[in-house]
Amino acid sequence: MDGGGLTNFGNNKLMTVWQREGIIYKAGSDLREDVIGQGRSPSIAGNDENFSIVFTNGDDVMAMHEPTAIPEKIGNGKSAKVLSTEDGILYLWKE
Repeated sequence: MDGGGLTNFGNNKLMTVWQREGIIYKAGSDLREDVIGQGRSPSIAGNDENFSIVFTNGDDVMAMHEPTAIPEKIGNGKSAKVLSTEDGILYLWKE
């Protein structure tokens, strides 16, 4: 495994994300593993309402945020991170 993180969001729910053998997974308080897709170096952040995940797949920076369960390309680069505030989400990465 590499990368990953843990966040708390809405009513003290926990969500974690990690990478194993090139596949990104997430799991919540119910402990069920869900596959997000291929990628590396995931990062997660949450606020009172939802959570966001960012990771890389080759040179593509991919993001997923609740309630959307489908990752979308948001740029090109590496070392992607996500920060969450009360007002929004901030994605950062190196080009």
